[in-house]
Amino acid sequence: MELISKVHGKIEYTENEVIRFGKGLLGFEGLNNFIIKEIEGNPIFKLMHSLDNMDVAFVIISTFECEKHYEIKLNEDTLSGLQIYEPSDVVLYSIVTLHSEMKNITANLRAPLAVNIKKNLGEQIIINKEEYLVKHPIFKGVTECL
Repeated sequence: MELISKVHGKIEYTENEVIRFGKGLLGFEGLNNFIIKEIEGNPIFKLMHSLDNMDVAFVIISTFECEKHYEIKLNEDTLSGLQIYEPSDVVLYSIVTLHSEMKNITANLRAPLAVNIKKNLGEQIIINKEEYLVKHPIFKGVTECL
């Protein structure tokens, strides 16, 4: 199958790649079906594109790329809803806010995306830990010359 994105062009995908976010995402509750694709030439970032609205896509990053010691505890409702039985079932991503200046690119560590990679189910989780910022700088210490 394929989708035609205004920004990203033609994207090929299979039904097995569709991740279902039953509750949607914050501010996008009506959008439930997404695909996650590699961004060519960039091993850190991925593209998460809505299949429900071709105008909606996010750049995402593994939470561990931003914070190596990132740690959350998923509650029983989330574990059950996402059918997570082993830690290896789940991957955590953060939505990235892009900026023209590299030093201002941030990731939302306060509301990560938990994705069961075996069942293709996802949910955005709200974390109430002060150390996890909504706008966590990805490139700490980047100088102006970059």
